[in-house]
Amino acid sequence: MRGRTRDLALLAPASLTLVVLFGGAVVGVARTSLVPLDAGASLEAWRGLLHDPAFGDALGFTAQITLLSTALAAAVALGLAMLLRDRSGPLRAVVGLRVPVPLLLVATLAVVWLGP
Repeated sequence: MRGRTRDLALLAPASLTLVVLFGGAVVGVARTSLVPLDAGASLEAWRGLLHDPAFGDALGFTAQITLLSTALAAAVALGLAMLLRDRSGPLRAVVGLRVPVPLLLVATLAVVWLGP
């Protein structure tokens, strides 16, 4: 049980970050879709969207691209992890460095863009 508690404690900062950053955005989008800026609360926009045939096509296409790209990325990541599992050195470090770099880039751009 002690190992499970430690694992949950290690996951807490990342989980809290996701909840705070993305949860607030999701709540804001849901509120704006239900209460437009110029009217009261209504589900009319959602009714129109769900009855639009183009929405069904777009939803199917999005689901297909999401599933295919996720499966491809998982297969490549698993193959690369199995290849590098027993190795150490610069190659493994370079492959591991790829993980935080996009996050750092986005954070830096956000600070520069939003900064004074």
